[in-house]
Amino acid sequence: LWPSREGGREPWREPRRAKRAGMDGSDVGPQPRPSRKRLRANGGGDLDGVLERLEEALRNSPQPPGQLLVAAQRLQQLQASVERKLACCRVDCLTPHEAIAFIYSKRVRLIKIARNDFEDASDDGATGAAAAASAAGAAMAAAGAGAASAGAGATGGGAQVPTIRSRSLVAHFQVGRARIAAACKADSLVDSAAPSGGSLPSRYVAELRALPQPAAGAVANGKGAPTERGQVLLKLHSWDQALSVIEWPAWEALRGRSGNFDRRPAADFARDIALLGVFRELRRKFAKETSDSEDQAPGIFSTLSTCEMMASAVLPSATTRPPEPAPATPPQEAEAASEAAVLVD
Repeated sequence: LWPSREGGREPWREPRRAKRAGMDGSDVGPQPRPSRKRLRANGGGDLDGVLERLEEALRNSPQPPGQLLVAAQRLQQLQASVERKLACCRVDCLTPHEAIAFIYSKRVRLIKIARNDFEDASDDGATGAAAAASAAGAAMAAAGAGAASAGAGATGGGAQVPTIRSRSLVAHFQVGRARIAAACKADSLVDSAAPSGGSLPSRYVAELRALPQPAAGAVANGKGAPTERGQVLLKLHSWDQALSVIEWPAWEALRGRSGNFDRRPAADFARDIALLGVFRELRRKFAKETSDSEDQAPGIFSTLSTCEMMASAVLPSATTRPPEPAPATPPQEAEAASEAAVLVD
């Protein structure tokens, strides 16, 4: 501050200071100004407010095509960044269902299709012979042969054993650091003696397995799959729901290997892995496939739909599973609570 000619201070050079009166009317001195950083954080920290201002700016002020093109490119980059950030979020009981579906669609990634018998119908003979050797195929063949022989006896013709057609789909998925395998199998009996060559009711098997972690420098077999089959997570049979298997300890281990991004109960984690992750991705990949094949056997899309319905019926949801029991009260605390109630009365 420069002194004036009279020895005082020039009033126009006196700094402006905000004066505030106290309770008694006295001056309490200058008050500090709020920082611009705090004002900016309070004014623009809300994402909804930022998006509303952006939409208002685009609607009210016309922009040239060049600037709009640059804005569209930057918005696409911003959308990709927001989706990556959303995919890394953790899931709890307060997370909206739409956000959970998006997170699981990004977390559960399809790696490869290890086997697909639905694409090549020429392998039905080999797969049918392999299925006939299994217990389920043998039972179906016996049932079909009995029905065919009964029909032949009524008509006086020769009995013909129905043909077993077995087709499987095996896909590998990545969930964090863990890998899982999903298998869907359809066994059908095609009665060649029928006038239209129709098929008998089919049987479906759905299975989810947690694949073991490959060791460092380990070499896979010829098909690219690990030598060990891994641990069963879920196994379903369409002809008997009582045969369903759900290994909850294996689901807990899978959640730990996947990064513990879901903090809800294990039942919710298992249901969303199967429905929002595995089967949704498989249906999206094979959405253009026909529902049934040319030889009246189940097609890939109908097989996936049936296996998904089986998983939805078996895996409990938040509305169908019973509430968890309340924790037991220790005897000392229960006795103290009863004594306190007596004293109050």
